[in-house]
Formats: sequence, C-alpha cells, structure tokens
Amino acid sequence: MSRVGVFFASRPPDPRGPHRDHLEFCRATGAELVCLEPKVPPALKRRLRLRHPLIGMWMAWSIFRVRRRYDVLITDSEHVGLPLALMLRVSRSRCRHVLVVHLVSTPLKAFFIRYLAGRGVSCYVYHFPSAEPVLERLGVPPERRRFVPYMVDSEFWSPVDVPQKRQICAVGLEYRDYPTLLEAVRGVDVAVDIAAGSPWSQKADGTHRAELPPNVRVGRRDYAELRQLYAESLFTVVPLLENEMQAGITTIVESMAMGRPVVVSRTRGQVGTVRDSHNGLEVPPGDVAALRRAIHWLLDHPEECRRMGAEGRHTIESGMTLEHFVERMSAVVATVSDPGPRLASGVTPEAAR
Repeated sequence: MSRVGVFFASRPPDPRGPHRDHLEFCRATGAELVCLEPKVPPALKRRLRLRHPLIGMWMAWSIFRVRRRYDVLITDSEHVGLPLALMLRVSRSRCRHVLVVHLVSTPLKAFFIRYLAGRGVSCYVYHFPSAEPVLERLGVPPERRRFVPYMVDSEFWSPVDVPQKRQICAVGLEYRDYPTLLEAVRGVDVAVDIAAGSPWSQKADGTHRAELPPNVRVGRRDYAELRQLYAESLFTVVPLLENEMQAGITTIVESMAMGRPVVVSRTRGQVGTVRDSHNGLEVPPGDVAALRRAIHWLLDHPEECRRMGAEGRHTIESGMTLEHFVERMSAVVATVSDPGPRLASGVTPEAAR
C-alpha cells in the first residue's frame, strides 16, 4: 500500500464547518494530512503574504526534506508544488508527485511547467476545464493531466426547510466585482446581503468605501450563519472580474448544494459548472444592465427560480460531492503509484458536466 502525504498550504480547516476535500480524502484512504504553516518571525510574517515566493520556497523545501517518508506527495498550490517539482527533478527522486493546480497561464508558472518541472510532477490535477488546453500547450502529455471536478460537502450544505425572505445574497472575496453588483441592485425591490469574507483569500473587500444602496447589507459570516443566509435567500449572485481562475467556485457549489440557483459572471475561468437557464444564469463580466436583468428575471419567475435550484442540487449529487472527489483522487494516486497504465480512470471535462 502506498504511503501518501497530502500537504495543505493553508491554516487547518475549521472543525465546526463543512468537511474539506483533502481532509476527507485522508480520512477515507489513510493518507497523512500535513498543514504547512510558515514559522517566521511575526514582524516578517506581517510583511510576507502566504503566497509570497519565499514562503512557497520554504514550504517546498519542508516537503522535500521529508519526501522519503512517502511514496506519493500531493500538493494543492502551484507556488509550493512547482518549486517542489524542480527539487524532485534535480535530485532524481523516485517519489511520485500529484500537483493540484488552480491557475497555470501566468508567464512564470508556464515557464516552470514547460521547462523546469519535468517529471517532478507525475500528474497535474485541475478542477476547471479551461486548464486542459493550457496544460496541453505547455507540453504536459494526456497521461499526466487529470480533470477532477470541484466538490462540496453536500451534507453540511443541503436544503434547509426555513422561510425564505425577499432577499438575495452574495458571498466571497476572490476576484469579486461588488461595485457592479451594487449598481445592479440599486433601487431594486429586494434585500441584498453580502458576506464579503473568505478563509482562503487575501483580496481586499470590494465594498470597502463604496456607497451602499439602502437595500444592501455587508458583513462577515461563520459557517453556520452562512448556511442560514443561503437558506433564507432566493438565489445567490457571484459577480466576478474577468480572470482565468475558477474564482467563485466555492460559493457556487455551496449555493447549488443548498438548492439555490446562481447568477454568475461568465469569465474565462468560470465556465461549465453553472449552465445557463438550467441551474442558474450567466451574465457578461462587468455588465451592470445584464446583471440587473438577470436578477429581475429570477425575482419575477419564482417557479423557474425553484426549478433551477433543484437542478443545481442534482448537479452536485450527480458528480460534485466529497465522495466523488475521494474516488477520483484515489484513482489518480493508484495510477501514479503504478505508472505503467495511462491515467484512464477519472472523468473528462465533458463527462462531469
């Protein structure tokens, strides 16, 4: 049986909240979860972001030093996984390395993948279909890339029988275009509750210093309060700035799991999960008028709103639960542990839709 180490470049998950993907994978498979927290002086820690290159190099070196304890290493961010890949390649390590990527098109990351990482990455796992052609252009062969759809704890985030208010919500920070949302809902007869917070993002709150319409409230929520917010809202709005990441995906799958449809900006990175007129509505990024029309349409068509919410829950149950994630990641680990066969197990982007 392979010894698997999962290295999580973030703070430990909140045990009071939903189950997390890699923690659930470790519980199900017996893999070891290691949370990497930089041990640097407080004064320096305030000046260095978690994703600063020096922090990433330190985390990569920490993993490299213990590589012989494991047969397979799993890393969940490029700023740690790519430096680690270079170390594994240069040292000619026999340890297998699965790297979960989130944004691979920046010049530095593309250079690393094309010229430096090499066999230091046994398999690239990605959650969004638009990463597939980028990895292909960077020379990553099909047998070393695998699409594993994003996931959600469908038991924690599940439909709750509570009275709904004439209210919509927006949640999260990463690449959020809250100024566009504020203008879209100005004067609309609906309460808007914005939970502008995230345990993963260091982005600034887009509502900061904005003139809030009288129907808008902004605040932070813990997991229990956030679940109540989804349940009481008619639908969720995810306004995004144009970007190539799958920004907003956590909010999208949480809302869908709660049986609430999603209005989302269709960016280059955020495609495939929300299917227009099926489990939500898509609008162009930054388009105030289009976002206002989508919000009005769902408010004016409550039956369609409920139908899309039910379809969203079905989307989660049919392929985006934690159980699906564990099954697919286990297949990836089994394949890299025995590199003879191609990565034939798993799913294609089309099959997961």
